Amino acid sequence: MSKDVNHLGQPMGFAVPGWNERQRPPRTAMKGRFCSVLPLEPERHAADLYAANSEDKEGRMWTYLAYGPFSSFESYLAKMNESWLKKDWHIHAIIDERGVRA
Repeated sequence: MSKDVNHLGQPMGFAVPGWNERQRPPRTAMKGRFCSVLPLEPERHAADLYAANSEDKEGRMWTYLAYGPFSSFESYLAKMNESWLKKDWHIHAIIDERGVRA
């Protein structure tokens, strides 16, 4: 494994020989025993997701992403609407088993 680390001490990995893209998940809801995985709907999921993402005060969860962290809900929602939903990405929200929060 690479010994390179970022400013948070997290490892920055190396290329994986022979890797190829896997089949994408469906654009429909997937119901499991403990949660459901639903296609992202900003008006339904953004507030819960922003609240959960904001618990990471140091920004560690954003290390391997090309965006974030976000300083406000408005900037988070704008990125969600402007970019995440307009690309050919399959972005989903994981909803707890009670169907209450993303």
